[in-house]
Amino acid sequence: MQLQIGYLSKVSKKYFATFVFLLLGFFFILRVTQITQHNRYLFDEDFFAYTAQLMKQNDSRIFEWWHGPLEQEVNQFSYRPPAIEWLHPPLSKSIQAVSIALFGNSPFGWRLPSVLAGIGIIWLSIEFTQLLFGKNYLSLLVGFLISTEQLITTQSKIASPDIFLAFFVLLTVWRFWHYHQKRTVFRLINVGISLGLAVSCKWSGAFILPALLVFEFVFLSQSATLKTSIRPLFLLLQTTIILMFVAGSIYILSYWQLFHQGHSVQYFFDLHKQIVTYQTSTSFDRPYASKPLEWLLGEKPIWYHYDQLETGEVSEIIAKPTLWLLFASELAFLISVGELISQHYRKKISKECWPKLLLLLSITSLFIPWLFISRPVFIYHFTPIVPLAIMLSISTFLNLLPKLSTNNSK
Repeated sequence: MQLQIGYLSKVSKKYFATFVFLLLGFFFILRVTQITQHNRYLFDEDFFAYTAQLMKQNDSRIFEWWHGPLEQEVNQFSYRPPAIEWLHPPLSKSIQAVSIALFGNSPFGWRLPSVLAGIGIIWLSIEFTQLLFGKNYLSLLVGFLISTEQLITTQSKIASPDIFLAFFVLLTVWRFWHYHQKRTVFRLINVGISLGLAVSCKWSGAFILPALLVFEFVFLSQSATLKTSIRPLFLLLQTTIILMFVAGSIYILSYWQLFHQGHSVQYFFDLHKQIVTYQTSTSFDRPYASKPLEWLLGEKPIWYHYDQLETGEVSEIIAKPTLWLLFASELAFLISVGELISQHYRKKISKECWPKLLLLLSITSLFIPWLFISRPVFIYHFTPIVPLAIMLSISTFLNLLPKLSTNNSK
């Protein structure tokens, strides 16, 4: 087993850049050729892609919350009357609007940014795994598994904000680890920018912030250069202020078009009041709504598309995680928690366990808030967790293989 891993390590190191290029290129071509197969809105694209088209036209309605379904604007892409999407921040729709301006109001124009975000997640996952664990074969395996994971793949082929959220959340955690390699204000500001971009896609991007702050506190508490207990708290407060100020500034800038259209600051707050009211008090039934604990079992998938073809074959697009990767990730999570508990009793976290601590905190921080949200939630909200979970599972199991091999040989 050790010889096999050694061979994999040698080959992956020699051809690492080639493997990465081929992996990204193959899945980019595969996904680009798939996004034009359905020449109409899929699922909620009649909200997001439709509003992105209005953004491209600088339509005054894009930040108006009082419109219902627009019966008079049914077009060749519609399967129901489209509607204005004002409930989520505008960044993902702004990205789609730029693509529509470049490539036209078509499925290719709406969905190309999602493909690019999905490919970006694969690349970031490879780079991040390499940075955390320094093993080329592990990084390539993580990249391959994420590129074939069903939920990531599905979200990469539809115009919705969740794939952008997943990309910017991963970028935030990646930049945060860079910051801990060399703690400079510039790198911390970069973390804040990434966090702001995540929140500018969906408010749930803010769920990653507690993970960063807890990791920062643990790191500062164990730093040998900090002599008093007050000093870590002061530095944590400083980090929190910088991150929130930078992220908040990016979030406000994402609404540049609202202010460009002549709306006031009061209108900006009125819009957010409507968003908060909807998010906290609106009740509606959806047959595909699910509970967060059901996500852990891969239950309640969502059919984005279903069609019975003349040949008798079925064409369908389903949003659900890859089950064996999901269950492997959950087992790896428990194993890693056990490792960190043992580290706790030794009063010192080893250098090898810091990456796992960051991944564990990130996964937990992104998942726990959904347990307390009263409005219906859906399995695609699990998307930002998937890359981090796969990174944790692969690093955990591949690190166990040499130990198991050694024990079996005794």
